[in-house]
Amino acid sequence: MRLRPAVLLLLGALCQSAPTAHAAAPRSASLVALQVEPAEIVLRHGGDRQRLLVTATFPDGTVRDLTRSARYQPVTPALLAVSSDGVVRPKGAGKTTVQVSASGQTVTVSVTVRSMGAEPVSFANDVMPVLARAGCNSGACHGSASGKKGFKVSLRGYDPAADFIVLTRGTTGRRLDLLSPARSLLVLKPTAQSPHEGGKRFDRDSRYARLLTRWIAEGARSDLATAPKLVGLEVSPSFRTFSQSGLEQQLVVRARFGDGSVRDVTADARYTSNNESAALPGDDGLVRLPARGEAAVMVRYGHLIAVSNLVVLRHDPSFRWPNLSENNYVDRHVFAKLRRTQVLPSDLTTDEEFLRRVCYDVLGVPPTPTEVRAFLADKRTDKRSRKIDELLERPEHAEFWANKWGDLLKLRFDLTGDKGTWSTYRWLRDSIAANKPFDKFVREVLTADGSTSKNAPANFYRVFATPDDAAEATSQIFLGIRLLCARCHDHPFEKWVQKDYYGLTAFFTQVARKPGARPGDLVVSRIQSPAQSRHPITGELLLPKFLDGASVAVTAEEDGRQVLADWLTRKDNPFLAKATVNRLWGQLFGRGIIDPVDDLRSSNPATNPELLDALAKDFVARGFDVRHVLRTMLNSRTYQLSARTNASNADDRTNFSHAAPRRLTAEQLLDTLSQITGVRQGFVSRFGAGAVALPVGGVRAGALPDRALTTELLDLFGRPRGESSCTCERSDEASLTQALHLINGKTIAARINDPNGRVARLAKTPGLAEPALVEELYLMVLCRLPTPGEQALMRQHFAAARDRTSAAQDVLWALLNARAFLFNH
Repeated sequence: MRLRPAVLLLLGALCQSAPTAHAAAPRSASLVALQVEPAEIVLRHGGDRQRLLVTATFPDGTVRDLTRSARYQPVTPALLAVSSDGVVRPKGAGKTTVQVSASGQTVTVSVTVRSMGAEPVSFANDVMPVLARAGCNSGACHGSASGKKGFKVSLRGYDPAADFIVLTRGTTGRRLDLLSPARSLLVLKPTAQSPHEGGKRFDRDSRYARLLTRWIAEGARSDLATAPKLVGLEVSPSFRTFSQSGLEQQLVVRARFGDGSVRDVTADARYTSNNESAALPGDDGLVRLPARGEAAVMVRYGHLIAVSNLVVLRHDPSFRWPNLSENNYVDRHVFAKLRRTQVLPSDLTTDEEFLRRVCYDVLGVPPTPTEVRAFLADKRTDKRSRKIDELLERPEHAEFWANKWGDLLKLRFDLTGDKGTWSTYRWLRDSIAANKPFDKFVREVLTADGSTSKNAPANFYRVFATPDDAAEATSQIFLGIRLLCARCHDHPFEKWVQKDYYGLTAFFTQVARKPGARPGDLVVSRIQSPAQSRHPITGELLLPKFLDGASVAVTAEEDGRQVLADWLTRKDNPFLAKATVNRLWGQLFGRGIIDPVDDLRSSNPATNPELLDALAKDFVARGFDVRHVLRTMLNSRTYQLSARTNASNADDRTNFSHAAPRRLTAEQLLDTLSQITGVRQGFVSRFGAGAVALPVGGVRAGALPDRALTTELLDLFGRPRGESSCTCERSDEASLTQALHLINGKTIAARINDPNGRVARLAKTPGLAEPALVEELYLMVLCRLPTPGEQALMRQHFAAARDRTSAAQDVLWALLNARAFLFNH
């Protein structure tokens, strides 16, 4: 069907212009305060060192790193040497001070050198960090699954005991030469004195080369049993804003050990940035800030990670935080971050925009014209809160959010059967409708037994039919951790290794599956044997192991899934609450506090960790009450901010200073079209000969129990196929094909021009004046009343149209292709 020219004219008239950018304000250049960290230094031996961090504060409140431009003068040069970049090294035992000067100000730092004696080289705390810093145990080098050239060590040093054996006894100890330590391959290879495919890792006269040589000369001993354990890692600054790009920031990293000692490890740590366009770290902890933006610099040392959040902004010395009301703790934490970054939140959204947004987010469909009119007429000050409470109790809420869980649990007729799919969907819907505590929900899934047709959660073990599949799904869905990489090899970018992966799979090795008495049924039961798995490379039998926790023995009389559920639903579990509230936040705000929502890892930090912690703590304190958390988020001022930006927040994508317009999901779009046009559509299955139509035409797309039931529009707009539990399977990418489908696709055209459709019936309603008809169309599609200018435009259109019905259909066609319709904003 051809697109009528009148529709194109209306579309052009409805276009809106984009906001303009604002220039940054200059800052003052005079220094008013100088701070040096640490204020007191203790050097334990002759090989110790400490980097200083020098920070200047200016009258407008901005700060700048002066570490590499300050002057350093030890009061007693015989005791200390200080490099031009601020590294303090001992020359003699005793107490003295260092004077740090910049821009006419001086700060004095006290220094104590306890001894100039050399401590024995520690394998645990000296040698292992060298291997990590040089990249020897990285995933691209000898830490890979198969190692390099027959030399394999544990990824990032997760197993130092095994690494010690490989270094000292592997290939009959040929990597070490105890008689001539400097000729050891462990020294010659990384210094490129001997051919090395990994190239030169450090100089032959460097501190690293000297340290390895000394360790070998001292007998290449292991001190893993006696060395103080690494217990903490701190980076300074942990957060800092910058008034302009092109600056540099020195990081200082200090490690804390179990014996109370503290060591400067700035030169030994490894640095990565999650946004190198805004923050580009060097090997020595100096971070260049080439462009405006926000970045988290991950600092790794040993098994620990610390994060420095650096924000380069367009500084405005006249910035003042307005007196904004905070509806709850969500606003307190969001606004605290915005104040630090000098970003003003947008104004509150209008009542019409709020109602449309909250209905889509809670129900999956827009409000009806009657609902919009009633909400606008309500003059009570708490009407938004009342509406949130009402929507959370509606059956559409349970259906819509059951659909979200159906995505994660891969509900498909071909996987779970007809009865299993419908029973699981109904169980999900009823659990949400009853606001079942989430810890109970998780326990029922993980410990499910019996017939899949009678006990719906047991279908989890039908879909995830092996211990590997069940472990991966549990990790990703409930813990927010993508563990798949560790199935075949140690994770190249995270701390998870194969022992973690197969330790988790061990909890599911007792699960048995056999055909039920009825066709298509499956019975899930428990094998009477201890829970254990086998390492695929070493062949080692592994006990069940909690992620980032201890291994546990599960006897034949116990159920490993019960043990796992007990741990997972504990109030102090480090993953479940955070992963769950982060997933809920992502559903309402379009991105998670950690994003993607199912990719929680140390190298993907939260943009607002205080907010995430507060939500998780509240979730646990309220008995894992999902509806309470949703209500808290929805009632926050943050959720109710407008999508219209201001000069300071136009480029904010991570701090929730304004609503982020989100394209309607495929299901929301189809259900909205059905609601607007009054024309519903059946669905077909991707599986089976001929993809026969199924008798579920009256079911909303947002309530479909099966990912395989589909339409052309659902496929085109990115509805997931149920092949993965990853949120990444759902696509929200726009395409030209989608635009053409909305403008002139058969699905849209047939609905709009249906003679029995809602628009045709409205146009033929006796006594309904054209302005009232236009109002109804606007309320149906955009959930707001037309402006006077839009009404004038529509009067002209109706006057020029050949008949009232076609004119109304043109208006509907144009509104459905307006930007405001396709997005939840």
